[in-house]
Amino acid sequence: MKVFKFGGSSLKNSKGISQMLNILLNYKNEKFVLVVSALGKTTNYLEDILRNAYTKKKYDLKIIIDFHHKIINELFEEPIYLYDKINYHFIELNKLFKNLKFKNYSFDYDQIVSKGEIISSIIIYEFLKNNNFKIDWISAKKLIKTNSNFQSASVLNSLTEESIKKKIDKNTSIITQGFIGCSENNFTTTLGREGSDYTASIIASSLNVKKLIIWKDVPGVLTADPKYFEKFNKIDFLSYKDAFEIAFYGSSIIHQKTIIPLEKKNIKLEVKSFNNPEEKGTVICNYKNQKKIKFYNLKKNQISILFKKKSEDILNDLDMKYFFSIFSKLNIQLNQIKILPKSLICFTENDIFKMDKLISILNLKFSININKNLSILTIKNFDKKDILKYSKENQIFSQISIDCYQVIYRDLTK
Repeated sequence: MKVFKFGGSSLKNSKGISQMLNILLNYKNEKFVLVVSALGKTTNYLEDILRNAYTKKKYDLKIIIDFHHKIINELFEEPIYLYDKINYHFIELNKLFKNLKFKNYSFDYDQIVSKGEIISSIIIYEFLKNNNFKIDWISAKKLIKTNSNFQSASVLNSLTEESIKKKIDKNTSIITQGFIGCSENNFTTTLGREGSDYTASIIASSLNVKKLIIWKDVPGVLTADPKYFEKFNKIDFLSYKDAFEIAFYGSSIIHQKTIIPLEKKNIKLEVKSFNNPEEKGTVICNYKNQKKIKFYNLKKNQISILFKKKSEDILNDLDMKYFFSIFSKLNIQLNQIKILPKSLICFTENDIFKMDKLISILNLKFSININKNLSILTIKNFDKKDILKYSKENQIFSQISIDCYQVIYRDLTK
């Protein structure tokens, strides 16, 4: 049995779903678990609509409904029966929005945004059946068991592995959703951004398969993002350690959480091109690599937040513990921290809703100054030429460790 994962950027229209079918036809005589994300930008749309609802702005589900109906019309000759299945979930979405209590954003996020994966998996399931695949649909809530840390839930590993082994028959192909889990109280949870890859990794590990294949809209793991860097190479082989480090420093191709379950069971991860599936991708395994790989990553839409105690006292351990507890509670990921005697500077992604919540909590004790429109450049295994090349006038902060160079800029594009 193999485990496959297809993401929303690949499954962005009917053409993408048809291409997925072409790939799966090569494995039609094998049994597999298929993990899918929400189609296209559905997750982003649902996030925007939820933020609008919370900030009392107008919101409309029509663009998402029309997007999915268009795909159904293009994939199915007689789509009426599928409309009933899909529209049920859109009605549920409407109910969720109308019944918002505005008490717990992360809880509401998980109940609403997870619908994208559910709808996607139903459409693809029906499409594969329509093309003579013998496959069963199963809710990820029956497989992935988590705590109640909504929007960034932690997986309960033993319970999850037990559920997966019990629910998935290796003699039957299965389709399920990435990103979604289930709390002890049977509420929907989500695993954080890039959670679909993590789902596929957990399933592969629990079933002890030989290989997980993640299909992406790039030829494999690259040394730099082509959107921002002119020079880049595909990496043919990576060790688990190198892959984890690349993910840690911000690679959008793989997430560090994805690596951990695979390394424990020595399961290969192959990142392959969705558009050119016959080409070799990147294999991540127990690979002994003597050569250091230089890796570039640029994170845009970052902000810096300067916190200063209003009492002008020096920051102490209790202050730091308080800071990090609030960041954790709001699910804010810190990309860089600079600690000074009387102040703390944090660099993170600019999420307007979370920043408003953060400021409302912390401005009682601290004066707060926010600097927007920043980018963080990370170079792993840098050399002196990199420091000279990327030291610019718009640089506001830099940090050098043994093998990593990080620079924070104002409005960097290339």
